Amino acid sequence: MASRRAVLCILGGCLAWPAWGMQAMDDQSLASSVAQAGLTVSLQLQLSNMRLAYTDTDGLGSASVAQGAGSIGLRGFALSSTQPWVSAIDAGSGAGGHAILQIDTQIPQLNFAFSGIDIAPAGQVPAQANLLLTAGSVSGTIAPSRLTLQLGDGALQGHVAVLTDTAAMAVSLGNGSANQMVLVDPVQQSASSAPGIGIGQINLSGLDFGQGNGSQTVVDATAQGLQVSFQGTAMSNVGLQINNVTLGETCVGVSACTPSSPGLGNFSVSGFSMAGATFTVRGH
Repeated sequence: MASRRAVLCILGGCLAWPAWGMQAMDDQSLASSVAQAGLTVSLQLQLSNMRLAYTDTDGLGSASVAQGAGSIGLRGFALSSTQPWVSAIDAGSGAGGHAILQIDTQIPQLNFAFSGIDIAPAGQVPAQANLLLTAGSVSGTIAPSRLTLQLGDGALQGHVAVLTDTAAMAVSLGNGSANQMVLVDPVQQSASSAPGIGIGQINLSGLDFGQGNGSQTVVDATAQGLQVSFQGTAMSNVGLQINNVTLGETCVGVSACTPSSPGLGNFSVSGFSMAGATFTVRGH
C-alpha cells in the first residue's frame, strides 16, 4: 500500500512539472535572443593596408573578362575595433520542424581608414589613386550596430536579415581641410596640378536601423535583386554634413602648389527621412 502511495506521489509530481514545447518567436523576442548552447565567435579586428576591389567582368559591354573589364579599388584600407566583434551562432528548428541557422552579431564601434580610390583595367593597380586622392590616410568611425541573420528552411523572421539597433549610428569620414579628399579631373591632372572637387570632412548621423516592434531594416533576396527596406521609423531622421568644400586647384598630392580659388564652405541636410523606402540592387 505504501509503495502504491509512493508511485502515485511520483506520478503526481511528474504531472505537476511544467511541460516545455517549441514556440515560434516574434521579431522582438528573436532580436533579444542570446546563444545558450551554440557557438560564440569573438573577433578583435586589426586589418591594415589592404586593397579592396570590384571588377565589372563585362566592362562596357565586352562578353569576356579579357577586354573591356575594369576594376574600382579602395587602396590602403584599414579596419579595427576597440572591442571584440561577437557572433552567437545557433542551429535549431522552429515550431513547424524547419531547420534554421541563426547568427546574432553585435558589431562594436569600427575605426577605418583608406588612402584613395582608383580605377584600372582588370587585374592592374595604378601607381597612385587616380579617382579620389587624399592628403595622407583619411580616417573615420562607424558607431555600434546589431545584425540578426537566419538561414534555412522557413526562417522565423522571414527574411535574409533583419537589422535593429539600440541607438542611432553615426559615420564620420575625414578630419577637416588638413586631410582633404579630392575627386580629381584626370584630363587636367598633372605633376604640378590636381584640380577637382575637394571635401575635408563628411558626417552622416541618424542612421537608425530600428529598434524592433515594426521598426527595423529588412534585407531580402528577391527575383529582382537584393532588396533593402526601411520599416516603421527606421532611417526617419538622417543628417548629412559636408565641410571644407572646394572647387578648382586643390594641390592634394602635389608638393609645390598654391590653391587658386577659395573654399565654398560647408553644406548640411538635416531631418531627411527614408522611412518606408525600398532599395533594390541588381546586376545589368
